[in-house]
Amino acid sequence: MPVLSRKKDYYEIQFSKPDLNAFIEESSMPMKLYRLINRLDFGEFHKKYSQVGAPSYPAEDMLAIIMMAFSEGIFSSREIEKKCKRDIYYMFITEQRKPDHSTIARFIKKNISEIATIGSQVIALAQKEKVATFTEIAIDGSKFASATSKKHSMRSEQIERYGKYLDKQMEKMLRKLEETDKKETKEIEHLEKEQKKLHKKIEKTESAKKELEERKKLIKNKKDREKHQINIEETEARMMQPIATNGYNAQLSVDTQSGLIVNQSIVVSRSDNNEFAGQHEKTETVLGKDENRKYIADSGYVSQSTYEYIKQNNVDAYINDSREKTRKPSLEELDERNKRLTIYDFTYDKETNIFTCPNSRILKETKKGIYECHECEECALKKLCCVGKDHKRITRTNFAELREDMSEKVHRDKEKMNARKAVERSFGQIKWNLGIRRFRRRGISGAQAELNLLTLSINMVKIITILSLLFTRMGNHLRVYLSLKKVTLSYRRNIFKEAFV
Repeated sequence: MPVLSRKKDYYEIQFSKPDLNAFIEESSMPMKLYRLINRLDFGEFHKKYSQVGAPSYPAEDMLAIIMMAFSEGIFSSREIEKKCKRDIYYMFITEQRKPDHSTIARFIKKNISEIATIGSQVIALAQKEKVATFTEIAIDGSKFASATSKKHSMRSEQIERYGKYLDKQMEKMLRKLEETDKKETKEIEHLEKEQKKLHKKIEKTESAKKELEERKKLIKNKKDREKHQINIEETEARMMQPIATNGYNAQLSVDTQSGLIVNQSIVVSRSDNNEFAGQHEKTETVLGKDENRKYIADSGYVSQSTYEYIKQNNVDAYINDSREKTRKPSLEELDERNKRLTIYDFTYDKETNIFTCPNSRILKETKKGIYECHECEECALKKLCCVGKDHKRITRTNFAELREDMSEKVHRDKEKMNARKAVERSFGQIKWNLGIRRFRRRGISGAQAELNLLTLSINMVKIITILSLLFTRMGNHLRVYLSLKKVTLSYRRNIFKEAFV
């Protein structure tokens, strides 16, 4: 079999850039991404551009290469720079310009708020194109590590020792500056730079110390108050138990049908108990208010404030309660468990307004919200039930009533909870497919900016995929219709061009 001859050495040197449009397929991701981004309004970005100095890279192109890189699991600005120099898809978007890593990083840093508005525009575009109805939203949270590690976390006594160490270092630095000959300008400049860095460390430590004291005032438990730590490099980060390091709680609101992420927020709370109200308000702001829209969440959002907010605002919410028991344990199981009984081990009947204990004893209401049983003397569960008392007393609060109403609602439509998998898939995409478990940017604002970019890239890819499927189905129907009409091939091509290009 003959071999093709190599002719690279015989080609003339090309001084003009090649036309990349011929190499980019119409159905390729960069072409679809380019068209999608051109449908968005970048007016807020353009307001920041100055007419003086060297021309800047177009915001549309900068965002497009960042989105494409994020969708491929590339998050380093240096790696994106390499892609712009070597990858034909990136070269097509930038028109063969080569933005360096500092330009890419600076673009993200300077346009954090503008990028957030693009996210809202993408959701609005999805509504306009009927990509999703947004009638059912799933909410959940997940923990991500912060940019700084837990080695910078310290308790009060550790901060004191570290502060004294920095003070000694500053004294040494001042002595060096005094001893250094004035003629040695380079040495003096180096020492002055080191002095500034040391001064910043001292300021950070003092600020973190004050912040820690303020936090400790809010902690009731003395042991927890003494053990409480603060990260001196990133004071906003909190120690998160599931990930065993400093981090943030990322909240997502996801459309259950399309998987589009409607809202994303970074919070510092370790639990999700009080985060439902904030997520609901932000989601309604993005999508527009709709009383018929349903919200689904897991047991992490169970709290009195959440249920009161749902009732006051007439939110159609479904929150699963993991503490509710579908099957009450037997006496043998309770005795083997050997734990104190709680209100969740008792059965309440609304019609008769009585509680029944696991040993079939009746608790009647003696005062409003207070139920008592006076048949506990010979009960086999008395040691687990009436700890330090002669008889059992249960207090049924307003929270218990709201909780029961929610449980009944969830039981009537158990299938609703399966729709919550949409938000779990979104976290799976971020953590497992893209490999993001630690934020690269410091502070809550940096983490929020990074999460905005991640969710924006995910949403854009999903919209492109959904629209492509819709166009394919429409194209198949249109082909069948035109073939039945027996129109010419050239006429068919014109129709397809007007419809999809």
